[in-house]
Amino acid sequence: MSGQILSAAIFYIRFIIPFFTGLYYILILTMELRLKNSG
Repeated sequence: MSGQILSAAIFYIRFIIPFFTGLYYILILTMELRLKNSG
């Protein structure tokens, strides 16, 4: 049972980390574009 939870946690972590990294990267890109357009 605990092994099943651990494997599920690893699966979610492997999916969530790239998702949040991409989200953070997009956020930075949009911020930079807004700064360039306003300036």
